Amino acid sequence: MTADDTDAAEDAAAFLSTVKGVRLVAWADRGDARVAVVFADAAGDQALRLVGEAADNPGRPVLLVVGSIDEDTLWRAVSLGVTGVLLRDRLHPAQLVQAVWSALRGEPPMSPSLVYTLLERMRAVQAQCARAAGLSPVR
Repeated sequence: MTADDTDAAEDAAAFLSTVKGVRLVAWADRGDARVAVVFADAAGDQALRLVGEAADNPGRPVLLVVGSIDEDTLWRAVSLGVTGVLLRDRLHPAQLVQAVWSALRGEPPMSPSLVYTLLERMRAVQAQCARAAGLSPVR
């Protein structure tokens, strides 16, 4: 786990350290982690750099916990290999634990509003590709 939002990360670490079956490792030792969690106040270049570092192990899920994220940054995080993005202000510590277990099962945890944002972006990209290929959108 790493963070540029140290208060949120410290709170989460304090809670996670009490959860049976969870072991926290230092960011430098993330090669041993089964899930990587990145905390950021606002998703930006630093958070995306950390997501990219964490995604260096293709089999390890990467969760991004943020205070806020815009559509373009969300899209970039997904392209870098993030498994799930959770909005910190709507996240109870127990939900973070559940998100970690979900990620380990191959179920991408994502805040519902962010899923909607991604779906809208995917539809727009699909329509743009169809127009570029001279096709009409599927209805």
